[in-house]
Amino acid sequence: MSNLEADRSLLQSIVDDEDIAEDVRVKFEDMLSRLDKTNRPLTDAQRGWATATRGGERYEAVEKYENLVSRGLVPRGREVVVNTGPKPLRPPGRA
Repeated sequence: MSNLEADRSLLQSIVDDEDIAEDVRVKFEDMLSRLDKTNRPLTDAQRGWATATRGGERYEAVEKYENLVSRGLVPRGREVVVNTGPKPLRPPGRA
């Protein structure tokens, strides 16, 4: 079975599922209709979302990571001095 046929059957099984919320069903119906029109397989992100939805899981598109910088666990780099005084004037032009 090709990716296109597998994607089509995956989306059709989600659309046919009665436990899926209506707004999610509409999104997958749109994906299925676009799949039929363009004959292009789903992207990896779309396929991951569809697989997670069919399995009843929550799909996270972004990998989880720990924010160590804001917690102060990463040593700070070189401090930058900001000029807080008045800005220098432009040099005079040539006459």
